[in-house]
Amino acid sequence: MNHPERRPQRESPATVEPNAIEQAAARGAERGVAESRSVSVERQGMLPDPEELARYQRHFPGLGDRIVSWTEEELLHRRSLERRTVDASIRLASRGQALAFLWAAGALGTAAGLALDGKNASAITALAAALVPVLLAFARTVMGRNRSN
Repeated sequence: MNHPERRPQRESPATVEPNAIEQAAARGAERGVAESRSVSVERQGMLPDPEELARYQRHFPGLGDRIVSWTEEELLHRRSLERRTVDASIRLASRGQALAFLWAAGALGTAAGLALDGKNASAITALAAALVPVLLAFARTVMGRNRSN
């Protein structure tokens, strides 16, 4: 009978009391035993928690304030990059729309001129040159919306 492979359960990180390491070291010194303990801290966000900032400030005066100002500067820098990216994207889209309008207007004008001149096959070709790119762009936009939903 086949048994599924057993996987060890991940333990959630234990919280360590502030003086636990010092207490363990003192007990080890009494017993003549050395203890070693590794503590790992995982956090989300850019700033350390207030207690850690206070420890930085206590051991390295001014470092807590510098960390906060570095974080503020990084946030401002990131926001300015995002703003510039969005602005460039809007300019590029507007330029593309203007060029597409000029292309379509020119092709439609050419198609109308050719139709009035009696060159129907050429007029149909010019009309297709005006409409096909617009229809393809529209279809691509609609297909892209359907994929994201």
